[in-house]
Amino acid sequence: AVNSSKDPNLAFSLQLADYMERNGMQTSILEATKDSYGNYHFYFPPDNDAIVLVLGGDGTMLQCANDLNLEGRSGSSHRWRKMMRFLP
Repeated sequence: AVNSSKDPNLAFSLQLADYMERNGMQTSILEATKDSYGNYHFYFPPDNDAIVLVLGGDGTMLQCANDLNLEGRSGSSHRWRKMMRFLP
């Protein structure tokens, strides 16, 4: 999940995705989408298991965590396991 204002042209995100893919992982780069109120949200594909790396600031990490929770992907009752990491 990327705040594109913190990673212009997704340069770092693409390098990170390339590294992860070379090491046997599947990746998706998700940019926030602006809603009709001008707020940004992340929409996650319905995969089985995922690790979410958040690239941005504190606000990006909190928004990503909120959006995962709103989609019902938090808590022990859901089949998702997630790990969130803030990378400056």
